[in-house]
Amino acid sequence: MYGQRRFLHVHTSSKYKGNKEYFKKFYSYIVNNRRSLYSIYMYLLRIKLPSRLDVDEYASSYQREIARESTPVHLAFLQRYVRSQLQEATAVPVGETPQTIHESVEIKSEHV
Repeated sequence: MYGQRRFLHVHTSSKYKGNKEYFKKFYSYIVNNRRSLYSIYMYLLRIKLPSRLDVDEYASSYQREIARESTPVHLAFLQRYVRSQLQEATAVPVGETPQTIHESVEIKSEHV
């Protein structure tokens, strides 16, 4: 259900939103600087990884909400329709209890 491992949603500050100068500097410090790239490369090489990556997929409450809200329209319609039909079918009239309904059905079926 949550198999979109390629996508990542992160809540962040908008402090640098639209600050092109900040991101230009950031980019030049990393991408245009061979020493920075080499440093990152060496860091990544030193990370000890298991020989097999069996990772349980995690879905945050926010991811589950996004998935729920992203249900295709036709499927969402059918889900709501089925739920409403089940609620109507199992609704107990005012003044009745499930027991009295069951008893009246038994009485009627005996007279048939």
